[in-house]
Amino acid sequence: SNQGARERPAWLATESLRLHVGCGPTRLAGWTHCDLYDGAGIDHVFDLQSRWPFPDNSASEVYGSHVLEHLRDPLAFFREAWRVLQPNAVMLLRVPYGGHRAAWWDLEHQRPWFAESFAILQPGYAESIRNPQHAGLGHPWCVQNVNMRLSAKAARLIRWRLLRRWLVPWLDLLPDFCEELWIYLYALKSEDAVANFLATRQPNTVPVQYVAYHHHLAGRLLG
Repeated sequence: SNQGARERPAWLATESLRLHVGCGPTRLAGWTHCDLYDGAGIDHVFDLQSRWPFPDNSASEVYGSHVLEHLRDPLAFFREAWRVLQPNAVMLLRVPYGGHRAAWWDLEHQRPWFAESFAILQPGYAESIRNPQHAGLGHPWCVQNVNMRLSAKAARLIRWRLLRRWLVPWLDLLPDFCEELWIYLYALKSEDAVANFLATRQPNTVPVQYVAYHHHLAGRLLG
């Protein structure tokens, strides 16, 4: 039924529930597939901005590729992902980079996303930027890392060591230099986890690195 989750008692006995959210037609072995629309191989049908049909602390991983940019209420998504994930469990999200035309070429995209956009999820963010409107989100995350995947043209430019040394510090000024973000987050679900984060990290910053597909660096087509 498109009105709610299907009955899936088998996963309740599984220690490792891995949720592939907004999966569309893509299927990953060993994952539970979730989408807003029903279809072949979909295990659960529900809106990611409403309550997810899983108990608290039941999932070991969440993966979503090019779904976050379609959501009108992303904070509702993060609240539910936080609720169902086990303590320190990891979520990987992929979104088009906000500075690339891909961020807006789909008419249903709701907003652009940058690496810094995810800092708001971290504890202490409101205090660090001195803006109380961001206080009290209540579902803290740590942004473990953000991989900024270079576009094929940008990847070819940095193949040469001398050019790379000169160009990399200025890459963020080039239009369409980065095509996609891969964001690794984990749920902070205890006071100790939050305290450790605040003792070791600056809440309004996120770690970032440039990455590229190997075939883009090599300047060849895949396959």
